[in-house]
Amino acid sequence: VDASVWQDAWLYLTVVCAGLIGTIGYNLNAGILGGLGNSRSTLLFLSIAAILNIILDFALVLWAGMGVLGVALGTIISQAFSWLFGLFYINRRYPAIAIRPFSRRFDRALFRQIMGIGLPAGIQMSLVALGAMVVMSKINSFGKEYAAAYNVGSKLDSLAFLPVQSLSNAVTAFVGQNTGAKRPERVRRGIRITTAASVAWSAVMLVLIPLGPTLVGLFSDTPAVIHAGSVYLRCIMPFYVLFSVMFCLNNAMRGAGDSLFPMLDVIFSLILVRVPAVYWFADHYGPDYMYYGVGVGWCVGFTLSVVYYLSGRWKRKGSLADGA
Repeated sequence: VDASVWQDAWLYLTVVCAGLIGTIGYNLNAGILGGLGNSRSTLLFLSIAAILNIILDFALVLWAGMGVLGVALGTIISQAFSWLFGLFYINRRYPAIAIRPFSRRFDRALFRQIMGIGLPAGIQMSLVALGAMVVMSKINSFGKEYAAAYNVGSKLDSLAFLPVQSLSNAVTAFVGQNTGAKRPERVRRGIRITTAASVAWSAVMLVLIPLGPTLVGLFSDTPAVIHAGSVYLRCIMPFYVLFSVMFCLNNAMRGAGDSLFPMLDVIFSLILVRVPAVYWFADHYGPDYMYYGVGVGWCVGFTLSVVYYLSGRWKRKGSLADGA
């Protein structure tokens, strides 16, 4: 990051990492409730956390004058509350699976099965985050305006991504449940519906391209930031349909028990292809074209996901039903 914001960035990172238990706990609860088919409660807890986060930001930043430290504290406190709310709800609503970590025996076989599915996904996400940091380093080299525009563009980009992510998480649970129930026709239909919904949403989100300057202007009135943020959206959004299909298919195959291919697909496309492509476009055509490298990575990932999905090999790997 730029030297002028290094200290604030370090402070924020330190505090947020110190409070990761809340984020981890919330995601564990969300996974449990999602597996039970109860996504509404997860949304409720997340909404409570978001509202609490906003209140704490106003209180700690504006009233207490704590600056970046206040933002970080507001984040970890709200996440901790969302975790604790979820924990209380699960124990009260589903006593058969009440979470009592110190009153259960350790099941090694079940632990190995969970790690076989979850560990590849965890490695994938960690490496993708590392790749994103490498991309961010290149963006930062073009100055504070491009760094700020990337942050703003990412927030707007999340309007398209979060619904796709939610649908993909839902299809993971849905496929897992129906694979275990030996209902392959429901698996196929669920994947088709989820993928179609994600594609439709991504198509609607193309509206971010013409609205880009106006939306970026809500975050910054600096012309250079508005220009760079609009460029980001113009380069990214046309490829979002491909990314949504890739994301949905990979999560569906993970729900069926095949975690290896989604991990390899994401590592190859989003790290080994995307990162060099971003640097190549930036070095040869300048910062206004570097985001096309992201689209190149998504195109490769989409192609690999579709080919592997249509091959049907994911149906024969790591099925939870077969492993039971």
